[in-house]
Amino acid sequence: MTVTVNTGVVQPQSEPGYSEWMIDELASVAGVPSRTIREYRTVGILMPPERVGRRGVYHEAHRERLVLIARLQGRGYSLAGIKDLLDAWDEGSSLAAVLEHRGMTETAFDEMPVAMSTDTLAATVPGLDGAEALAAAVDARLVTRVDDHYVARSAALVHLVADAVHHGAALDSVLATIATVRAAARAQGEAFATLFINELWDPDAPPEAIDALARRSRLQIAQAASSLIVDELAAALERATHREGGQGLHELLNRIRVGSIQSTNEGGP
Repeated sequence: MTVTVNTGVVQPQSEPGYSEWMIDELASVAGVPSRTIREYRTVGILMPPERVGRRGVYHEAHRERLVLIARLQGRGYSLAGIKDLLDAWDEGSSLAAVLEHRGMTETAFDEMPVAMSTDTLAATVPGLDGAEALAAAVDARLVTRVDDHYVARSAALVHLVADAVHHGAALDSVLATIATVRAAARAQGEAFATLFINELWDPDAPPEAIDALARRSRLQIAQAASSLIVDELAAALERATHREGGQGLHELLNRIRVGSIQSTNEGGP
């Protein structure tokens, strides 16, 4: 897909077949509700329409931007993350360069929360079909209860739990592990928040400087946290390899390592 406009202003065009739509017409063409288009404009990821008299007119560039937003959401980016990417793009970088620079060409480091019914959870994770098991999943913060359904902050984590149980792990043991991981993530989040507030944030800075810091730091912190977790996972597996031995475990380590730093010490890190 080629996106033709990378600035926040849409210029009138007169090419043959050039399309002009009102908001409801664009919604129909793009396959999204009109309220979604208004939301995207409000959060700043969709350019404002061209003003023609008292009308707001949308063009092909708007439709292409909606397609791009849908693709990024499909890869797991939140609206805030999409805004960061598009802001960098609008500042002059190509989208491919932005994605490459952020290390996101293969996978997104963040996911969209996913709503799951009780039946869907039970079908996905063996044993997660009773009130007690669901309460344990909520306590471990694998999922959060919202009205009459559940929301998984990380669908990948839900599927990891399902995979472990499918391979014979006890559900209560896996949920206990998830609770431990959550606690560690909370500590990491607190540390980053302290760094941001105490060392980076200047309450007297002008609004544009604060906005630039927020956009830059959100991606930096999220990517750094993701990279550190992967590195620590690889280090833990390497220590286990030295303790347990076995070629199979060593091969698993090499497959999971994902760019982590290998120790040069024979005794392990």
